[in-house]
Amino acid sequence: MTDRDAVLAADARRRAAMIDGDRNQLEAVLSERLVRTHSSGAVEHRDAFIANIESGNVRYLELDTPEIEVLALGDSWLCVGALAGSAERDGAAKNLQGRFLSAWTEEAGSLKMVAWQTTPVR
Repeated sequence: MTDRDAVLAADARRRAAMIDGDRNQLEAVLSERLVRTHSSGAVEHRDAFIANIESGNVRYLELDTPEIEVLALGDSWLCVGALAGSAERDGAAKNLQGRFLSAWTEEAGSLKMVAWQTTPVR
């Protein structure tokens, strides 16, 4: 498996865990140092992000990344791409269309996402 394939597989596990609300799998792919910047500009760290999913305040229904470019930077990788999907926040439907940048690195022998930022596409 190439580094690119490994990063794409880790990202697919992350998206599936978000949809499934799977705390264990989220903890397996999200670094404790995670900084997640939403398209609204709100910033969450890993524990708050997972808690919002686990509580049901945020439900991801569909997450697709039809376009991803993986850029290797030594033992870290940047992913740049497009995001499409749907979610609910406090029961309100939200259409997810945007561009994203994510950063991945190796921690204790596995790939972990350390940063995420989304820009909405209107």
